[in-house]
Amino acid sequence: MTTLDSIIDLIRVERTRQDAIHGQRLDKHDIPRVLGEEFGEACAAINDGEDDWRLVQELVQVAAVAVKAIETLQAAWEESRKLEGISSEDC
Repeated sequence: MTTLDSIIDLIRVERTRQDAIHGQRLDKHDIPRVLGEEFGEACAAINDGEDDWRLVQELVQVAAVAVKAIETLQAAWEESRKLEGISSEDC
């Protein structure tokens, strides 16, 4: 049986792989393109009748890109708060 922890581990491994290939951050304007590409691949796996494991792999990539997008946006938010002189403890 698959547990949430094992799914999160798959996403974590994929995030590490993505960073090695593309760097740690996405440009904010690239988020829809990259996320859309990965979602499209998941849809194609369904439409092409690929096995469930292939679909799981594609969905893990979708999840990893979403996590990377959130990390990117949070890092930018934290940086802007620092530039404004507001610490995270103030929030």
